[in-house]
Amino acid sequence: MPEPAGLETGLHSIISAARAFTVVHCCALSVPFGMIKGAGADAAGCDLSKLGRAGEDGLAEAVEAGLGILAGVIPATGTAGAPEPPPASAAAQVVTGLWQRLGWPVARNGPAGPERVAAQVVLTPACGMAGATAGYARAAMARCREAARLLPELIEEEQR
Repeated sequence: MPEPAGLETGLHSIISAARAFTVVHCCALSVPFGMIKGAGADAAGCDLSKLGRAGEDGLAEAVEAGLGILAGVIPATGTAGAPEPPPASAAAQVVTGLWQRLGWPVARNGPAGPERVAAQVVLTPACGMAGATAGYARAAMARCREAARLLPELIEEEQR
């Protein structure tokens, strides 16, 4: 396996050739946010449910460094026990819960306030949806939009 510096250099070569807004998605349990940012990506996508404490710390550093985040908050496919995506409020609470665990302030214009959340974090399905039915995929995307609309309100409520 190549060394991290070699991986970052290779990723940088690909990203710089794109000459467009770039997003790197990683399904691993340990997302290399620093490497993704160092390689020049504009944003990183990941499944928030897979991040452990170390992953959350890496995510925090990436957000503070200005990396855009595609936050996977809705399962990519339904299951026999849960054929529908979770409610939008549950998806939004994944993000606000993470904000709380990281100790970020929720002041209106602060470093993790609603305006910054809206500008820097996009709520998405956790991973690609190739295995999802068309109905599930539409519902999952709708829940992501609804959850994003709920975020500022939930952050304001937690501030009170």
